[in-house]
Amino acid sequence: MKQFLFRFIIVFIFASCGDKPFQSEMGVEYLRGGYQCDDVKEHWLVDLEAMTSSDSMYLSTHTLNRKVELQVSQLDTNSTLFKLLSETCESDSIKLKIEAQNFYKPMGGSVPSHLLEDEMIFVTVWMRDKLNKIEYIAFKKIYESQTMANVVEQNNWNCDRDSVSHIYFERLKTNHGKRGSHDKVAILYSIKTLNNNILISSKPDDPLVYNVNDRGIIKGIRFMVEHLAIGESARAVIPSDYAYGPDGNGKVPGYMPIIIELEVLDKVN
Repeated sequence: MKQFLFRFIIVFIFASCGDKPFQSEMGVEYLRGGYQCDDVKEHWLVDLEAMTSSDSMYLSTHTLNRKVELQVSQLDTNSTLFKLLSETCESDSIKLKIEAQNFYKPMGGSVPSHLLEDEMIFVTVWMRDKLNKIEYIAFKKIYESQTMANVVEQNNWNCDRDSVSHIYFERLKTNHGKRGSHDKVAILYSIKTLNNNILISSKPDDPLVYNVNDRGIIKGIRFMVEHLAIGESARAVIPSDYAYGPDGNGKVPGYMPIIIELEVLDKVN
């Protein structure tokens, strides 16, 4: 009798958990994983999977080491997509049947070249988290710290971590000269991404003249010059506070660490 009852319960559960029908809103069909929410925060962390109508998957973010970050201020808040995502709870998901243009354009992007604008695509969005401004900054700082530590470990740097700036600093060429007393010196430097792609660098025959009074110099370069003697060189992993800050620049996104390699050549009169 107990065995029969157990089987009956299992059958009942599976029968009651069949596929729910898709709902429709302004031409977009959707299926929620859970309940509708109305908690709109400034920053969303999501995972995505997208397929074409022929069941060919062309996008999956699950292999990335970080979630896709969506900033509400950069989205089309009048779009159906925004409404549906804003009503998706944290730790919940939503499946979408949507035209490519109605998915990509509200996000401020463009339809990939391999898709037609009116092509129907199938997208699953996992809303991993919704963060307010303070929560987002804390999240980015943790991400920075972990990323910098990973770079040092993966590249086997023999470096020290400054307790105030949190800069990872490794001397390459050393001598017994006096450090931290430079008013104006010639330096060679390169600024790189964490993947070692050069963003900007000085030329060997045209070094940069570093002036301690130049407020336009990023703080990471200032830190390194202050910790090197004439003839010394170093490399460092620099947090965004000492690089391009929360807004980044045209090549570096906000809250992104960088790598700087720098050599102090000589004093300049």
